[in-house]
Amino acid sequence: MNALRFTVYGKPGCALCEKALDAIRILSRTYPLQLTYVNILEDPGLYARYHDRIPVVLLEGEEVAEGRVPFASIEAIVRSRFRGIPRGSSRV
Repeated sequence: MNALRFTVYGKPGCALCEKALDAIRILSRTYPLQLTYVNILEDPGLYARYHDRIPVVLLEGEEVAEGRVPFASIEAIVRSRFRGIPRGSSRV
């Protein structure tokens, strides 16, 4: 399986954003994950859309979580996508 693509919309100084990013980083030690961070302060349109919801976590372009994002929630999402595939496998 190819790496799962996560995107996190957030802003500097956002503790909840850091927790969501940390969860994905930790899980990327075990699962093939790709992480992109987008600073909403750099784009007025993104700021208008997400400022009161950050962090907003997307998986493969689909919103899967926002606000307080517990590690267990991200882990459950990742595990569900890799169910039945041995860890460390690069099977497509």
